[in-house]
Amino acid sequence: MKTIKPPNRCNVLAPTPPTKHLWQFSADGEQPKVEANIAIPLDKPVPANLAAKDWRTLAQPRLNIAWLSTENVFIRVVQLPQADPSELGSMLEFQLEKISPLPVAQIVWSFEIVPSSEINNITAIVIIVARDSIEERIGAFEQIGYQPDRLELPHVYQLVADAPMSEGVWVYPWSEGGREFCLVAWWFTGTMRNLQLIHLPTTGDRGGMLKEQLLKTAWAGEMEGWLNFPLRWHVVAAPGRGEEWRAVFEGWADGGLAISEQMAPDQMAQFSARRTMQGKPAANLLPPEFADRYRQQFLDRLWMRGLGVVMVVYVVGVLGYFLAVQGLRVRMAGVQKKVVAISQSYTNTLRMKERVQILQDQLNLKYAALDSWKAASDLLPTDLTLNQLVFGRGQTLDLRGTAESAKALADYNDAIRTATLNGQPLFKSVSPPTSSTRPGTTSLNWAFTCELNRQEIE
Repeated sequence: MKTIKPPNRCNVLAPTPPTKHLWQFSADGEQPKVEANIAIPLDKPVPANLAAKDWRTLAQPRLNIAWLSTENVFIRVVQLPQADPSELGSMLEFQLEKISPLPVAQIVWSFEIVPSSEINNITAIVIIVARDSIEERIGAFEQIGYQPDRLELPHVYQLVADAPMSEGVWVYPWSEGGREFCLVAWWFTGTMRNLQLIHLPTTGDRGGMLKEQLLKTAWAGEMEGWLNFPLRWHVVAAPGRGEEWRAVFEGWADGGLAISEQMAPDQMAQFSARRTMQGKPAANLLPPEFADRYRQQFLDRLWMRGLGVVMVVYVVGVLGYFLAVQGLRVRMAGVQKKVVAISQSYTNTLRMKERVQILQDQLNLKYAALDSWKAASDLLPTDLTLNQLVFGRGQTLDLRGTAESAKALADYNDAIRTATLNGQPLFKSVSPPTSSTRPGTTSLNWAFTCELNRQEIE
């Protein structure tokens, strides 16, 4: 069997004119803690923050209980043999045809179990309500924004919470919507033998009408053998109305009369919430199809809200993307404008730089040529004649001339190779000299090439 998580919050709504009353309880040990206790005008909806369910309900379940008015309600007591609690509903269903004043297809019913001193006996209070009345009440609850998970009859709580299990007749009178009702429980031999729901008139001889109804039940009980005279009468009245009801019973209640106070509405609401939070069985008159519909609507709302959140996040993401793209486009347009603005000056700057570089190269080459010429002149031996000095595109220096001896030529070539300027070699490389004898003479024509050291030039 699937375990149902107990509710973390429990709302109890009592639609009793002139206002409707709402209690909210939270789980707090044995006794639920009151979180809210408010009266709401009949034409106002229930606050959504108290009754509505959202995604937090999945982790912290919330249960809505609504109380039914006593109109169109029928109550019967049924004695059953001992059986498994799970089979009691089926056993009572077989008896509905006999105890229901309406066709079974037109009713909604549930039951409460009350203690009994008989070992082999189970006493059940069967609550029967016309289906159209239930649906009308549910529609009224939905109109004020309250979807009940349970429909309960609050005036049965007194019987369940404080079962006397002693001889006598227990009368529970109350007022509801300007009408008077009276619930009468007949207890004998430790078992509830009969239960009556009596509608009392608000005018006229209320005591005489009640006396007639009770004496008829007493005579019927005597004939069935479960009632003994004299009767002990117990009136459980609302606070402040005990003496009023004492006057109603005095004069004909011959077996003694005891007056006590009923549970206050706050106590009844707490009792209902405690039973629900503790998972104790209780009568629920909400048709199963409504509970299934509410749950499906709740799940649909979660799905739709989840999809809505996803769509909002998606739309925000798309808008953010387009805004970012637009921002980048604006920035790019600004950069392009700046590029256009500085492109002409940049081009002019490049041209100026190239011209300066050319002039600098020309100046460097000019000094390089002068330095090479000076080195070639200063190092020239007396036995050699320099006839031609060619400065080739700033890269090479060609030297040509005549010599009287090969040794002097070799010395001059070595001197040029080792020539320096500012501590750096003047020439990167110097080729060996080439020579040839001049026709008809003993002198030599010579030539060699020097590669300038550009690093030194620059």
